[in-house]
Amino acid sequence: MPAPALHDRALADLRFIRETMESASGFTAVSGWGQAAVGVIGAAAGILAMGPGDPFRWLALWLAAAVLGAGIGTGSTLFKAHRAGQPPFAAPL
Repeated sequence: MPAPALHDRALADLRFIRETMESASGFTAVSGWGQAAVGVIGAAAGILAMGPGDPFRWLALWLAAAVLGAGIGTGSTLFKAHRAGQPPFAAPL
């Protein structure tokens, strides 16, 4: 069986690349503004946790920041996906 012509193989490769690029979604469900808010919460928690203090207060502060950050990150991602009409947990085909 003869090998396919180089031109035909190149066209098939380009077709595969084009189809792969088209199936890769340009939508990312992760909200940039939500992640910025999570960063601000982390920075604020870091500032508030500086200095000597009660270790339980320090732990409570960081746990509260983690819960708040996770809530904002999850909520902003779900909101962005809903607004775009996209499933938030779908992978490109």
